[in-house]
Amino acid sequence: MEHRHITRAVRIIAVALRTEAVAYCCILSCQENNKRVEHSKGKYHISEGDSNIHSNHFDFEYGTVDILCPVPAGCAVPFQVAVTKDVTDLEHQPAFLEVLNQETRSDSFPHNFTVCFSAMFGFTNVLQLVQTMEMLRLLGVTRVVIYKTSCSADTQRILDYYTHIGLVEVIPWSIPRFLKVSDSWLPSLGPGQLHYYGQILALNDFVYRYMYQTKYISMHDVDELILPKQVDR
Repeated sequence: MEHRHITRAVRIIAVALRTEAVAYCCILSCQENNKRVEHSKGKYHISEGDSNIHSNHFDFEYGTVDILCPVPAGCAVPFQVAVTKDVTDLEHQPAFLEVLNQETRSDSFPHNFTVCFSAMFGFTNVLQLVQTMEMLRLLGVTRVVIYKTSCSADTQRILDYYTHIGLVEVIPWSIPRFLKVSDSWLPSLGPGQLHYYGQILALNDFVYRYMYQTKYISMHDVDELILPKQVDR
């Protein structure tokens, strides 16, 4: 849910072909009279989506796009949303997503300090990963979010351990299944359809996913550490 606009809306973060002009149609399942009306029953609320492609696409063919879906007046609480190009043909039912961030939060966050790594691909440096995790814990980080495309078996065991103790949330990052992602930040340095394993998309997903879950966030790589120069106690 997007609470910062005058009109109620649901924000969807997606990937789009930058040269293609698309009229998006939003399909919302809503809670009415304290009951959820499932989309499978054929009861929908429809609105016209407003899209905006991010400027930091680095000249790749595809880019991150925000699709804002206005919430119709008859929809009390939207809890699922789908986006399609043709609302007249629902024979192949579109994939519905859960609407997150239903309630705003300004204090009492579940986490105080969260770090995001994006995106992990072909990662094998177990020692570096453990060192970074333990250093982050010393700095007061209570959650590390990792967008993972691929890693070694030893790395996975480390991720499983930190997930088990509640420090890490691993988000499977399957963008390379659908697009040819670049391993660089410019098309001239790494051919592909999307910038650096979809990193811009992952970072935007992280910001909204943890918008009401943490007070502070930091976004960097596993081989980086951001340290305070001085601390007031």
